[in-house]
Amino acid sequence: MHSAEHTTLLIQQAQHCIDGGKVEQALQICLNGLLQNDHDVDLWNFTSNIYRMTNQPDKAHHAMQRSAELLFQSGDIDAAVVVYRKIVNQFPQDAQAQLALATIYRQQGQVSRAALAYELASQALAAVGLVADSLAAGQRILEMSPDNVGRRIRLAEQYAGADMKSD
Repeated sequence: MHSAEHTTLLIQQAQHCIDGGKVEQALQICLNGLLQNDHDVDLWNFTSNIYRMTNQPDKAHHAMQRSAELLFQSGDIDAAVVVYRKIVNQFPQDAQAQLALATIYRQQGQVSRAALAYELASQALAAVGLVADSLAAGQRILEMSPDNVGRRIRLAEQYAGADMKSD
């Protein structure tokens, strides 16, 4: 059976289980399908929805991340952006999703959007104590806008605050 047809069949079976109140059985159908094909974006998305239904936000988050990564790797950048934006809307402290968005926006020449995503990533990284990674994200903003004096001063203050004065 063709992969897309197989995915459609699995999702239909899972939806039938959900409609019958058997959400855990639906989840098992999806997980078994992912064991057979870990690169199935549609199945990852559907699985994410089931995890949200069963109040498992961490697993839903992981499933969305996997979906976005696969979309990005396959070159479906627009779809990847949609999923990454969904992730940061639901999980604003997800620095990796913010960094992925920043990278995509930067490649597309959307400097303002990239700078905002790098800034949000920098804040999220700093919040969990990843100071060097936070500063690296701030440095990327300056690479895009080297004449941004305010950002340069702010980054210098952050380096000084992290006791990295030589940097």
